[in-house]
Amino acid sequence: PCAVYEACGGCQLQHASYDAQVAMKEQAVIDSLTRIGKWEEQDVRSLLSPLRNMEEPWRYRNKVTLSFALDDGRLVAGYVKEGSHDVVEAPECLLRPVSFDQVSAFLTEQLDDFGFVPYEEDTRRGDLRQLVLRENQEGELMVILVMTTLSENKLLTLCRRADAFCRQEGYRLGSFVVHVAPPGTKAIWAREGKVLWGKAFLNETIGDLTFRLSSRSFMQVNERQMRVLYDEARKAAQLTEQDTVWDLYCGIGTITLLAAHHAKHVTGIEVVEEAVADAKQNARRNGLTNVTFLAGDAEKLVTDRLENGDHPDVVLLDPPRAGCDRTVLEGILRAAPQRIVYVSCNPATLARDLRILADGGYALRSIVPVDMFPQTSHVECCVSLVRSS
Repeated sequence: PCAVYEACGGCQLQHASYDAQVAMKEQAVIDSLTRIGKWEEQDVRSLLSPLRNMEEPWRYRNKVTLSFALDDGRLVAGYVKEGSHDVVEAPECLLRPVSFDQVSAFLTEQLDDFGFVPYEEDTRRGDLRQLVLRENQEGELMVILVMTTLSENKLLTLCRRADAFCRQEGYRLGSFVVHVAPPGTKAIWAREGKVLWGKAFLNETIGDLTFRLSSRSFMQVNERQMRVLYDEARKAAQLTEQDTVWDLYCGIGTITLLAAHHAKHVTGIEVVEEAVADAKQNARRNGLTNVTFLAGDAEKLVTDRLENGDHPDVVLLDPPRAGCDRTVLEGILRAAPQRIVYVSCNPATLARDLRILADGGYALRSIVPVDMFPQTSHVECCVSLVRSS
């Protein structure tokens, strides 16, 4: 049903019925664990739960990242076509809220009127790198603009106009943040953003906990399925009041703080310092004192914890798509926790890492796939392992 489905490439499975997508994703998990992980298919199937799917698999994303291009001299915003640098204009996207369609169109038109042009890496000229839109479950919007320079007067005018537009359409603009990445900068999110309008963060609620989301903080983009995923992780961990826990790649501390309700103490480790600052603030605002957050590479901090004699009962893992560094996995094996819960968005790297853990003395106990990204080929998994006796 999407007008740019074939050109965009973001929704690889939109041509298939949702039932067919569910079957494909379950099979993708099985294939990865048998082909890469070297488990027998019958053993995988015996541990695999049915995919936790969505009743309404559309308009589920609470965050999108758009790039800019010129089309016959007109500024357009859209998605980068897979396998290229081409931007496909997407006035409507069936995976994002209608509010994103309208606000992105308004902002793009305004940016065009101000004379801003897309940044080109080849020539190192231009202003605009990315536009990110984020929305919490209360319907409050955060606009994040990544530019090569800060044209503050123009952007303050844009903020006022954007706020008026949102009010007119029944939306709420809670935050407008600009990140400056000068020409030639590869890590465009390295610098802290400047808040031009509203707050530096949005609030999000999970269960009875409230979390602060700043412009660089990571949170799952599918709020409905995030709750399903975290509930599966909680059940898989089987936490008790005597358990000490490591939560590696903890982000803003969502799983960390959910685990802290059931454990003696949880240590969260995250490389993004801004996310760690959010995590610490989230712990304070929720009145949780049995948590510690550490900023730095998991590879180094796991080694440091071991040298300090820290051996957790449970380890929680939620790494990026590339999976865990082998040093981290070897550190976990040295720590010898009773249980490991691995949350992954990439079945291939998941299977690779699970094989290392299995060869190190752990047995698979459960595999629960969760459809965080309907219409795409991506699938999330929550896997639990126990230390062999």
